[in-house]
Amino acid sequence: MNKITHVLSSPLRRTLETTLISLTPVFLRGIEIIAWKDLREYGKAPCNDGTPLEMLKEEMKGLPIKWSLLKEGYVLINFLASAMQEGSPRNIFRASFKANLGPS
Repeated sequence: MNKITHVLSSPLRRTLETTLISLTPVFLRGIEIIAWKDLREYGKAPCNDGTPLEMLKEEMKGLPIKWSLLKEGYVLINFLASAMQEGSPRNIFRASFKANLGPS
């Protein structure tokens, strides 16, 4: 792991957490994860919608993650966006349920 100079990761929470755990020795050397939106997974599953950037930054405050390639709003690209912004668990559940049904 001494030869690793850059680490790129999807900005989805689960991939950032996996990267942090699996490459801990790299981060102890001062290398940061570069969160890059083009590496994220897309699809209808709610786990692919991600977390709003400011919330993610707050949750991962103090961890070696470089956020400069991301802009607010990059994550919420589909129908879950409005439900998440309203913050209602019922709206989030409904949007998630519809997402898993696919087109009607």
